Amino acid sequence: MAKSLTRRRFTTAAAAIAASGALARGAAVNPKPVRVGFVGVGGRGAGMLRYSLGIKGARVPAVCDISAARADKAAKMAARAGQTRPETYTKGPEDFRRMMDRDDLDAVYIATPWEWHAPMAVYAMKRKQYVGVEMPCAITLDECRQLVKTSEATGVPCMMMENCRRFLMPNQIKMADLARSFGIHIMHRTDGAARGFLPDLIDRVGIEILNPIQWRCPGMAREGLVRDFGDRVILHGSIDNQQTLAFGSVDDVAAEVRQSIEIYRPARWICAPCHNIQPITPTENIVAMYETIHACGGR
Repeated sequence: MAKSLTRRRFTTAAAAIAASGALARGAAVNPKPVRVGFVGVGGRGAGMLRYSLGIKGARVPAVCDISAARADKAAKMAARAGQTRPETYTKGPEDFRRMMDRDDLDAVYIATPWEWHAPMAVYAMKRKQYVGVEMPCAITLDECRQLVKTSEATGVPCMMMENCRRFLMPNQIKMADLARSFGIHIMHRTDGAARGFLPDLIDRVGIEILNPIQWRCPGMAREGLVRDFGDRVILHGSIDNQQTLAFGSVDDVAAEVRQSIEIYRPARWICAPCHNIQPITPTENIVAMYETIHACGGR
């Protein structure tokens, strides 16, 4: 079935999958926009839509809801975000089929009453659309079997969006509390497109330092991290190790260091590579990074 993802991370994950996984690892690619249809745009659905509209490369061509008013409100939200107004599907509880029959959807997000989760997910997978569904993804064992068999038959992932908060977060909180009880500060290491996890990591786990910042990944733009979290957590690492350091020139490296210093100026930031330095990295690029950091350090 699927790897553990939060509901907020689903659209980001879809973008990474659409780019053959390269973008999630920080590689320099320019994927096509990821087109996501939303089924159910009430409380949770509207919240996820709002988050998705802030992700570079995400597009919302269609929304579906049994309430025409909710669908219209969602379409206006997308239009205000600068997207083409999504087409709305509001002709009753079965109208999701008409939306999923479109040929311009890469993924769907399902936030409907529980009894609709499995039937909608199965239909979407058969249409070759990646599926993110609110919990529970099924309400009977037979529905669970249908989801597994359909995913295996089509090769399309189906992800229940509560895995991280339900299964991983409680233990992360316990480990952080244990560390604090011994006076140890909390530095959290993550990778790739981690934007959707950050509010919980900061507010619930209580991390103090986030490492690394892989800013080429979806949702991880430096400006947005500074705006949303710069006064709440120390940001560590950002100089791109997979493009700039590995394949750029000395001037490219120095320019990225100087640019990053300006972007992170309002925040607390430790200037460093965004991950381990790759073996193919030219020595002169590594030297250029640290020399530029040193030269700019007193400014």
